[in-house]
Amino acid sequence: MLEKEDIDFIKNLSIEMKMQDTRCTAQPYGLIILEKKTRVLPQGFGDEYIAVYDSEEFTFDELLEIFEDDEKSLEMLKEHDSLYSLQGSYEASKLGVEVYNVSREYESNENNANFFLTEKAYYDHIRRNGHNLCEPISYGIHLHRNAEIEKLYDIIHKLADFLKKDENGS
Repeated sequence: MLEKEDIDFIKNLSIEMKMQDTRCTAQPYGLIILEKKTRVLPQGFGDEYIAVYDSEEFTFDELLEIFEDDEKSLEMLKEHDSLYSLQGSYEASKLGVEVYNVSREYESNENNANFFLTEKAYYDHIRRNGHNLCEPISYGIHLHRNAEIEKLYDIIHKLADFLKKDENGS
């Protein structure tokens, strides 16, 4: 049995869904919240390396070019297939090359994804949970051609209209 609180919720939800700004998006419409998180990986955990030779920075391929005229040095370099394998090696120290792992940023926009039927619910979520979110971003999406969602929205609106009529004694 639907209680008065349930009936009020359905009626108000229907009104909110019909009246909210759709951001020029086709109905039915919803909001997704994503959280942008950026973190810097500490030294040694990134996959980008740089070689320092003669006070300048080089990639592995650039090192091969530098030593192309020195057969012995080139052979020493070719024992390795990347700066990763060259790092800390005897060959690197013999050539006067230092290899460093470069910290890099990693960015993800897929954390804490959530879905809202109304913008009001989205902002309420931000108000209540904003302290746990890092740069929340909202995206309005149309749910057009999603038969299940279209049917659900249609039922919410029909139920709200029915409950309003029933309340008025019609």
